[in-house]
Amino acid sequence: MPYLIIALLCPILLMSSSLPIDKALSPKEQEETGIANLSDSQKKAFEAWIEAWTRRILDRAPSYHDSLSLEEWMETWPEHQKPGREQTAKARQSRKETNRAIFRNNRGQTLTLFDGSEWKVRSIDVKIAMYWKRGEKIEIETDSRDIRRPYILKNISRDTEVGATMLKSASQSGERKEDSPSYFRGSMAIKAIDSEGKTLTTADNTVWTIAPADREWVQENWKTKDRVRIRPGPNSQYPKSIENLDFGDKALARPSREG
Repeated sequence: MPYLIIALLCPILLMSSSLPIDKALSPKEQEETGIANLSDSQKKAFEAWIEAWTRRILDRAPSYHDSLSLEEWMETWPEHQKPGREQTAKARQSRKETNRAIFRNNRGQTLTLFDGSEWKVRSIDVKIAMYWKRGEKIEIETDSRDIRRPYILKNISRDTEVGATMLKSASQSGERKEDSPSYFRGSMAIKAIDSEGKTLTTADNTVWTIAPADREWVQENWKTKDRVRIRPGPNSQYPKSIENLDFGDKALARPSREG
């Protein structure tokens, strides 16, 4: 987007030392932004500001990369490198790197990290990512060779990697936002999980027998106090689907007994 703006504004800047509002904004845009209501002196001040702002963008354009948000890009500009801002930017980057660990793993198809970023794993790599556990550290690199899957996620604990696309970038604070209460509506907590993942008990004291194919996954990744939602499943032998809302995946099950 910055390059598109620059391309449109370059001819204007070459012809003028200020940028007329009518050249930058349509009448409708001026009305919507309230600029149409400014006094003549205020409009002239705005024209001087937008001309200076556009020249700063032109000057900094070579440093832009589409992996950065506009705010992150601006933080790298020399005029923003004041001690306080620099320390804040470094602290924010440190949190992002610290929080590049798995928060949710939807059977290797999508991953959510503690920094708030979300990733869609390349289909041929799902079988690798599906065994990655909550809390395992991730390093992120770009892969310029693959336009469709431009990122590589490396699991430090396992020394394995997968290709991925970004569904959502990390939050500016480096910490994911809390889920809204509506996300957990109708759920209940896991009270207990047996040592082999064969059964789990929910807060209503229902004991659930987990389908054999899902037991290792439940044993390794699910935790007590995780919140789950019970829904009908596709399997007649294990007719219920237990969705773990905290970890982000599902397991088939059937009730063993009720307390």
